[in-house]
Amino acid sequence: MKEEITDEPRFLELRQWADSEQAEQSKIIHAAANERPSRNRNLLSCEKDHDSLEDELKSLRERPDLIPERERKMRLFIVNGAGVEVQELPLQASSWM
Repeated sequence: MKEEITDEPRFLELRQWADSEQAEQSKIIHAAANERPSRNRNLLSCEKDHDSLEDELKSLRERPDLIPERERKMRLFIVNGAGVEVQELPLQASSWM
């Protein structure tokens, strides 16, 4: 239902309301636009975490030792540097669980 405006005071009242509403909507739009970069950074961070966890799960599924990949690589680095066999290096599961 449209209201017919026939007098100036009512017109000015509605004009003031429209200006106020436009300003409020502009604030909402700008706030959302300002949040977008932060939300995008959060999304990228979550995607990296997801990819890292997926890589770890894939790695765990492909081998029987169930040692987290980071610790497994560290262990291999130590084994290679020390010139010993993996079986000779003691493993303490409590240090990585």
